[in-house]
Amino acid sequence: MSKALLTVAIKYEQDVVVARQRARQIAGLLGFDGQDQTRIATAVSEIARNAFRYAGAGKVEFMLVLLVSSVVLASVVGGYLLSHGHLRALWHPYELLIIGGGALGAFLTANPVKVVKAAMDETLGLMKAPAYRREDYVDLLALLYGIFGVMRKEGILGLETHIEDPQASSVFSVYPRLLREHHLIEFTTDCLRLIVGGSMNIPSAISTAEVSRSITRNGR
Repeated sequence: MSKALLTVAIKYEQDVVVARQRARQIAGLLGFDGQDQTRIATAVSEIARNAFRYAGAGKVEFMLVLLVSSVVLASVVGGYLLSHGHLRALWHPYELLIIGGGALGAFLTANPVKVVKAAMDETLGLMKAPAYRREDYVDLLALLYGIFGVMRKEGILGLETHIEDPQASSVFSVYPRLLREHHLIEFTTDCLRLIVGGSMNIPSAISTAEVSRSITRNGR
């Protein structure tokens, strides 16, 4: 039985941002490093955004599954060993071939080629080196510093031209690698649109001075 640690209702667009923040916080509490926290938060925000965009509403539930699964595994293996069973008796490669082959065949049958190819690409992607480097995070901090600089000099409405066409923006275009990350740019501009539209208040904890200090600490 899995237990819901937290539930975030997706009723308004700003709830997508809340879901992302909560996902990152929980990932941090579970011991994931900063890069994995970002990946988990991005995945959750994409799911939440799709739920809001295409279904109109939804909810994000953070479930405690790993601990419960560990209890099940420990109980089964421990009980088997205590009853003087041999673990090798649980190893049936031909059965795994039948089950795995049947599951793979069902997956290929039930999904179009596009979905199958995407699933294979994503699976192979798990075996590759991390796509993001330290320099990418520093560039992201620098981009945020540039955005906050525009807000300070021109006001919040000064962001409109930048978020409507990031490719032509004098702020975004400085970082071509970040521009190629369309999920990142879409998430950033969506959040900025909420600020420009008055649907989200800027946290008092965020300031251009703090971002500047962060960039300086990271070597820029």
